[in-house]
Amino acid sequence: MTTTSTWQRIAGFFENGDLVPFAVVVSSVHFVTALVVYGGESWPVAVLVGVFVDMLHYRTIRYAVRGRSRVAIFLAVVTTAMSYVFHLLFYIDGGVFAPVYLLLAAPLPLGIFILAWQQEQARAEAAQADATAAQNLADDHKRLQEEHKRLQREHKDLQAVGKAWQTLNDEAQALARFNAKQLKAEEAASILGVKDVRTVQARAARLNGKVTQ
Repeated sequence: MTTTSTWQRIAGFFENGDLVPFAVVVSSVHFVTALVVYGGESWPVAVLVGVFVDMLHYRTIRYAVRGRSRVAIFLAVVTTAMSYVFHLLFYIDGGVFAPVYLLLAAPLPLGIFILAWQQEQARAEAAQADATAAQNLADDHKRLQEEHKRLQREHKDLQAVGKAWQTLNDEAQALARFNAKQLKAEEAASILGVKDVRTVQARAARLNGKVTQ
């Protein structure tokens, strides 16, 4: 039984883990400061408002990537701008504005934007892969059906041949098998009850003549 080390789990999280909850938690801290300082809001409500705005931002981005309608894109831009302003207010913190705050306020709203876009792209790629797999299965099923129909036709043909073969008497069957080189002349002569193999050859030749006429 294999075990995964803590380092491997951490590395796996950095590579494939869902960073949205982490970004929302960090972002809510910024929202608390902005709402408390500028809005006089209590910090529990500020946390809830921050989580709400971030999740609204996240979902509108995913919807915009999925639908790509003008309304969805407009809402994605609005929620991104709203989130960005809240983070900008956190860095200003009631003080004097500095240009560097424009850069400092960007990572979280843009990061949530990127995470939403990546997850929606991953969902779309997974859906496309599922659709391709389903189409491949449908194509395989169609080929199997066609092969089954072909085998059924061959089976009917073989049944017809078998019925035609059964209508032949023992002598005709023996001569036919002799002509097909499935029986030796001596074996055919034994079945026909004759001693001279030339009799077998003559009758077989007549049978061939009848068949080819």
